[in-house]
Order: sequence, then structure tokens, then C-alpha cells
Amino acid sequence: MSGRRLGTVQYRAETVISCAQNGEDILLNRALNGRKDGFYVDIGAGDPNWDSVTNWFYRIGWRGINVEPNPIFCETLVRFRPEDVNLNVGVSKAPDILTFYQVHANELGHGWGLSSFDAGSLGRAKAMGLRVAQIPVSVLPLQQIVDTYCQQRQIDFLKIDVEGLEATVLSSLDLQRTRPVILCIEAVEPFSAVPAFAEWEPMIVNAGYELGIFDGVNNFYVREESPEVLVQLNAPVNCSDRWRKCTPVDFDQPL
Repeated sequence: MSGRRLGTVQYRAETVISCAQNGEDILLNRALNGRKDGFYVDIGAGDPNWDSVTNWFYRIGWRGINVEPNPIFCETLVRFRPEDVNLNVGVSKAPDILTFYQVHANELGHGWGLSSFDAGSLGRAKAMGLRVAQIPVSVLPLQQIVDTYCQQRQIDFLKIDVEGLEATVLSSLDLQRTRPVILCIEAVEPFSAVPAFAEWEPMIVNAGYELGIFDGVNNFYVREESPEVLVQLNAPVNCSDRWRKCTPVDFDQPL
């Protein structure tokens, strides 16, 4: 960060039912003033319930685009997010069909997060004794996805979790033309605390975004034209944020 920004963090009165793995939804809800009608783009959406950054937002009225190359997760997204755009594709610099390394979880449910277009995930998964299927999956540039499906809606936040291919995704989006208010991007190597943003952070900063906070897993960047949002990231998730962790019961209950 460039230093502490002047301003008061405004905590929300409502209780967030957080399904995100690391409390990302709590930070985003605070930063975006608890709004009920926003729009998100989720690259590497994963399961629509467990560890989902967008679950809370969909439940309170947001809608968006979920991009998920794993067909198993995408089928679940279609079932639980009928009012979202759910795309069983990956993101790359040009339209193509690439090999996707689909990692199958072990009996404890661990391992799905290693699935990737990065061949390195194959070695990591095998080292953990996990089964890997190699399947062909279509890929599209992110700008093409936005132009086709956003219908000129403002993107309130863009979340990117693509297991090491963040630079590829970001380079396929024109951040001068498409200006999400917040970028939430995984900034460490998979299953580690090793920083992994040196390659792609300069393109974000050069596009007029400032780092708001690092939460231990993700970097949150805010566009320069939204300083009031940046101030709300002065503090990490804490006891003044009203929230509770989701349970399986929440997935079947309306708010």
C-alpha cells in the first residue's frame, strides 16, 4: 500500500453469511457499502456454495458471470445460480481449445483447488496422490466474455482465482476500457504463502488501480476513481464486521 488512507471505515449493520474461504465476501460487502443490486465477474468460480466469494452476493440480489472450466463445478453452478451467466470455459489471450487438468479430490474433499490449465498442477496433484483427468476445454479472452455478457453493466468486483495463470487472464482484459471497481486476485502460490503477483501487478497499477489490502491470500485493488471504496479497506476483517460462517443449512434457506 502507498500508506494509510485518511477516512473512517464504515462497518455494516447486517450480518453477512460468509461462504468464502478467507472472508473475501465480508471485505467486499463492506467496501461496496452493503449494496443489494451489484454485478460481479468470477473467474475460477468453483463451487457455488462452499468457499464461494459470490454466494452471499447472489443471495441478497446480485447477479453476475461465473467462468469455470471444471465441468463438474459448472454443472453445479447452473443448478444453484440459474439467474447468473455460467460459462464452462477458461480464459486465455485468444479463443482456443486447451488441455485442462481436472484434479479429483480425495476422500476428505481436498484437491479440487489444484485443477488448472497449468501443467504444473499435474505434478502437484500426483505428489499428493490425487487422480487427474486431462480434458479439452474451450478458452476465450476475458474482454470477449465481458463484451458479450456484461451488456454494458458496471462490474462492481472482478474475482480471479486461476492457480498461477493470473497474468494470462489479466492480459486478456483491457483495464482502460473495462473498469471493475474492485479486483480481488489470488496473490500467493497454490497451498502456500509464497507471493505470486510480481508478474501481473504492474499491469494493474499502470491501469490506475491501487492496492487496498492483502488478506493473506488475495490482493484487493481499487480503481483510482473510487477513493471512497479504497478507504473501506483500511482494516482487515475483524470483530466489528458482523458476520457468521455459512453452514449446509444455509444453502437451502432463503434470506
